[in-house]
Amino acid sequence: MVIVTPTSQPFDPEEFFRFSATITRDPTADEARLRSAISRAYHATHLIARDRLFGLDARLFSKSVKKAIRRKIAGDVGSHALIIFAVSEKSKTVGQQLGQLKDARVIADYKLDQKHLAAAGKNSWRDYAEETLALASQVLPSVKRLPRY
Repeated sequence: MVIVTPTSQPFDPEEFFRFSATITRDPTADEARLRSAISRAYHATHLIARDRLFGLDARLFSKSVKKAIRRKIAGDVGSHALIIFAVSEKSKTVGQQLGQLKDARVIADYKLDQKHLAAAGKNSWRDYAEETLALASQVLPSVKRLPRY
C-alpha cells in the first residue's frame, strides 16, 4: 500500500494530461482506459483554463460573474459551458477547441453505445484518444496564457 502525504501545493491539473498521455501510449490500453484518457485530457485543459480565468478552484468565479456570463449566453448553462464561453471571449479558436474536447469527454464518459463513436467520425477508441490528446496538447499552451476574466 502506498501512503500519500498531503502537500501544501495545490494539485497540478497538467498531471491529468500526463496521465492521459501515459494511457494513450500504452498499446495494451482497453476501451475503459482509453475513454478515461479522453476524459482526463479534457479535464486538464478545462481546469487550467478555469483557474487562469477565475483563480485556483475558481475562487474569483462569483455569483455575479456567473450571472453576467449567463446573461451574455442568454440561458442557464452549467459551469463547463460558462468556462468555455469565458475562454471564447478571450480566444474564439481556443474556446472552440475546448468545446471539442468537452464533446469528446461527454461521449467517452456517458455514451456507451458504439454508434456514438462512429457518429463522432472515429474508427476506434484508440484513434479517438490519440486525436483528443493531440488537440489537448495544442490547447494547453494557450489556456496557460489566458488572462483573468
